[in-house]
Amino acid sequence: MPTNGTEWLTWLVSQALVAAAIWGGIRADIRNLHDKAKSAQATADKAHSRIDDLLRSGETGNHLPWRR
Repeated sequence: MPTNGTEWLTWLVSQALVAAAIWGGIRADIRNLHDKAKSAQATADKAHSRIDDLLRSGETGNHLPWRR
């Protein structure tokens, strides 16, 4: 722990810089996760549309048709 004024100020500034770097890293991680979630949602929506189109057309390959 710092003992005089200059050491105290240096310690305080370094702690603030470390906190800012950690905060920036966390924000970048959250932004990246948000982008991945949006991409996954778009991919899932597209897959659901293709499945719905197949079910509407009756094209099920060798499987029995889906019944409601």
